[in-house]
Amino acid sequence: MHDKMQYLEEKVEDMEKIRKDINEITNTCATELNKLRTDMDNHLCALSNKVDDVTKKLSEQVKTDIQSTEWSDIIKKQVYESLVTVADNLQEVNQSLRETTEKTEERRDKESRRNIT
Repeated sequence: MHDKMQYLEEKVEDMEKIRKDINEITNTCATELNKLRTDMDNHLCALSNKVDDVTKKLSEQVKTDIQSTEWSDIIKKQVYESLVTVADNLQEVNQSLRETTEKTEERRDKESRRNIT
């Protein structure tokens, strides 16, 4: 019986060592996890700051670009495009007038020949 008690006591001691090892591993893992969280937070904060900086710079650039586009430039462009359209329309009207004039002259010529006969 004594041997069994000694055997059990040894097993309890072994289990106690294993429990201590598990506690040490758990503590080490918890410490490393906390370090990792801290590092991640630092990196995320730095990244967030960079994103904020880029966003601010981009916003300023867009504002500058918008301000540099003056209304007079926009109006000039629109007026030019309108004048081009009017010029094209005038060319079409001139072409129609020429064609109408030619047809009218042909009719007059035909009528004058009929009247001669």
